[in-house]
Amino acid sequence: MPLDVQRRLLEGSVHALVCIRMPDRRHASPRDETWLLQHQVEAALFGDNCTGAMYRLLARESLSLSPMPLKRKSVQDGLVLDAEYTELIRLLEECLPIESKGRVRHAPAHPHGILQPSPLGSLVHLP
Repeated sequence: MPLDVQRRLLEGSVHALVCIRMPDRRHASPRDETWLLQHQVEAALFGDNCTGAMYRLLARESLSLSPMPLKRKSVQDGLVLDAEYTELIRLLEECLPIESKGRVRHAPAHPHGILQPSPLGSLVHLP
């Protein structure tokens, strides 16, 4: 089944975020969740200076808001299907500089709740 992907604008920003609807399979009974790719959230918050600081900060949160590591091992662990992993990497590569394309192996995703509620605004659907 293809991923449900929407592009949303962070209110008050020029940055669009890819919102991906897929199950959180880390739990005994997987539930649907909307995920944001970490690189895109960092770019929206800090510009092109993506250092991974957000990952370290958010990793301290509870499991319900913790990042899901999306890497090849995640397929073996049953967190994502192979087709989902391939599509997630493709979506991340869309926003990377050309020299980084084809080299992405890891794409952490965060539940969309990390931005709501927030003084930064809310997500606005792009047509």
